[in-house]
Amino acid sequence: MDKRLIEVFLVLCFMFCSAQILGIYTGAFILEDAQNNELIAQTMQFPGMAGDSSDAFLVLLYVLAGALFFYFLIRFYKGDILFLIIEIGAVSFASSIVFYSFLRPFIQDTLLAIISAIFFGIIFSLLKFALPFLKNAVAVVAAAGVGAVFGFSLSFETAILLMILLAVYDYIAVFKTKHMHQFAESISKKQMPFVVSSKKMTEKGPIIMEIGTGDIIIPIMLEVSGLSISPICSATVFIASSLSLFALFILTTRMRIMLPALPIIAGFNIAFLVPAKLLALF
Repeated sequence: MDKRLIEVFLVLCFMFCSAQILGIYTGAFILEDAQNNELIAQTMQFPGMAGDSSDAFLVLLYVLAGALFFYFLIRFYKGDILFLIIEIGAVSFASSIVFYSFLRPFIQDTLLAIISAIFFGIIFSLLKFALPFLKNAVAVVAAAGVGAVFGFSLSFETAILLMILLAVYDYIAVFKTKHMHQFAESISKKQMPFVVSSKKMTEKGPIIMEIGTGDIIIPIMLEVSGLSISPICSATVFIASSLSLFALFILTTRMRIMLPALPIIAGFNIAFLVPAKLLALF
């Protein structure tokens, strides 16, 4: 196998694992902070949650609605302003959650810490336009923030159900409706930080590998929600998700087609979690 191809993959793997570690830290901090902080317990909760398995279907509905909106946007809208607003809004919100987890230990007033985190989130989202090389860093931080909120809001069992539902959707979106191809093309063209990419130039052209932030968010969600059960549960998800990336790399390089990552991530997690649960590791 080409050494340069492996190098590109290892960079992608580093960013994937970095996002998970950052997401676990953020989620763990929020879980602890929310125990004695009602404002955070309410603010960090994903809206509309009922606290049962129906939450998985609610989030799926949000995802489908968002996908439908984005589909019509890239199909019929020819401008850039709406994409700009979506990017700044999404990144500002998501990254502010991560910034809060780092600022809160030094700022005693909760409201001031939230305002400061939002401020830094907005600045961070705008920096990407001045410094385009920050795109991957922005995507990593944003994925960590969203994954932490989902993990905080959902029980571990509901998070697993959501992962399975989204894996089915991912399969359909890539192989059946194929609209995920259009999404990926549009996001790459507009340099939106909704994918993490690794690239290396060669004499034959660039070698590029990408993974969507959604494929990073789901493992973080499981890891954070798993913390309420046991750190071993969270560690099991981390290991399974990281190994699934290696499997995805091997399959992609051999088949040379775009593959949905979530079915593979979900398969590895279930394959690791079921035996761990049977062995009473957590």
